Amino acid sequence: LGILFRRVSGVLFPIVVIATSVGAAMGVGGWLGFSINNMTSIVPQILVAIAIADSVHILVSYFRALQKGANRMTGTTYSLQKNLIPTILTSISTAIGFFSFSQADVVPIGQLGLMAGIGTLLAWFFTYFVLGPLMVVLPVKAGDKDFSEVDLSSASERSIRLTERLAANRKPILAFFAVLTVVTVAIASQVRVNSDPFMYFPDDSDINIATDFLEEKVGGATTLEVVLDSGEEEGFKNPEFLDRAAEFQGWMDGQPYITSNNSLVDVLKSMNRSLNGDAQEFYVLPDTREAIAQQYLLYTMSLPQGMDLNDRVSVKSDAIRVTSSWNIHDSATVLEKIDEVQTKAESLNLETTITGKGQLWQRMNPYVVKTFVTSITAAVILMSLLMVGVFRSLSLGMLAMVPNVFPLLLGAGLIWLIGQDLDMGAILAFSFCLGIAVDDTVHFMANYAAQVRKGGTPKEAIASILSHTAPALLITTIVLVVAFGAFLFADFLPNRNFGLFVSVILSMALITDLTLLPALLMGKESEQSLS
Repeated sequence: LGILFRRVSGVLFPIVVIATSVGAAMGVGGWLGFSINNMTSIVPQILVAIAIADSVHILVSYFRALQKGANRMTGTTYSLQKNLIPTILTSISTAIGFFSFSQADVVPIGQLGLMAGIGTLLAWFFTYFVLGPLMVVLPVKAGDKDFSEVDLSSASERSIRLTERLAANRKPILAFFAVLTVVTVAIASQVRVNSDPFMYFPDDSDINIATDFLEEKVGGATTLEVVLDSGEEEGFKNPEFLDRAAEFQGWMDGQPYITSNNSLVDVLKSMNRSLNGDAQEFYVLPDTREAIAQQYLLYTMSLPQGMDLNDRVSVKSDAIRVTSSWNIHDSATVLEKIDEVQTKAESLNLETTITGKGQLWQRMNPYVVKTFVTSITAAVILMSLLMVGVFRSLSLGMLAMVPNVFPLLLGAGLIWLIGQDLDMGAILAFSFCLGIAVDDTVHFMANYAAQVRKGGTPKEAIASILSHTAPALLITTIVLVVAFGAFLFADFLPNRNFGLFVSVILSMALITDLTLLPALLMGKESEQSLS
């Protein structure tokens, strides 16, 4: 901000909006009883981007007016009037996107959506009712001219030449983006939903060193619990049930990804061997219910005081628990193998329930990704309807969403190109970028619609936008790409990917807004609908 504005006020003004917006949003979360968790802790990062986007648009117009000799009151009035409708629309559309998360079944995601949505609206409020007065009151270097003495509407010669160049190359631009879209969709379709938490950390991190040692010396670091239910009270003592349980456990022992299995089956086999002179041929299950019951009772009586087998057998003695250690970590493979385990149990007529912390974690990633994808889809639909209603034009409303969806598709293709999978970190970056990309497009479209309704041609409107609105879009994108691009130096993989996706998607969103969107708007069909 300091480099781009070359003014101390250009740094201090956005910081005021950031601080008040983040503080107020977190305060609202506190009043609502929310806790700071792995999702709500991201709210300040989101609001930093939104507050910068709002304040930069105001300040670019403000400083431009001051450079032309306007006094502080004139510059402030011009800036607030010019950006009123676009900032209101961007705040509402972005808030809609975040509020769509509030209906998620995953509580932290719902809290994130509610706090970010409220914070977005508060950021607009503080931009106009805190930043606005500060621009008038603080002693910023300015001229002494009023509206009648300053030309703040004409397009620059450079913008006019760029518009003519875009018009001349309209068809190649549309063809390029069409081909790129087809290629991107084909690549993005190859992306799979998956996560491996052990790959998130560097090889020399404590968690990976400990995991490697554990799996080399002991066994798998991922533990799953399989409950086998006999369906009747005292049913685990049924030899037929235990035989099926033993066959099932034997099958699990033969799987290459399973390093160990432990259950009451092992206890009873060991007990039977001990009672028969430790002869290995007696390492089998007792063949009668009475023998099973007696050996189980004998074993429990031999345990130290305070210890029992309630963690191995249910209170009603109708189910036993198999603890299984696995050496695979990624969610896609783990869930696939869990399905195989379930299928094998069903083939042996065993009623099973698979649980454990490992399974809960692995199921969370696809569930959270699905929740975010559903919310993002709902947000895009709601934003499209909002754009159609605001611009009172179906074609304009639909065109407004094209530059927002395309960068997300490009980001999805990037996931496959860098050999990553779609996980919680990646989908969070997508939802973050959608809100910012919509902001840029809405500023472009709102100013375009205003210019056309005043009687300007599409070319004149685009030239005016490139002269007066594009600089704010450019500065906002540069600031956010540089700021969040710092995540590329993180050791934690999701943070590093977040920085990469945000940088690429926001950069592509700006390029799309300044090339594809003008090419679409300068089409004959668009001109007819606007007229």
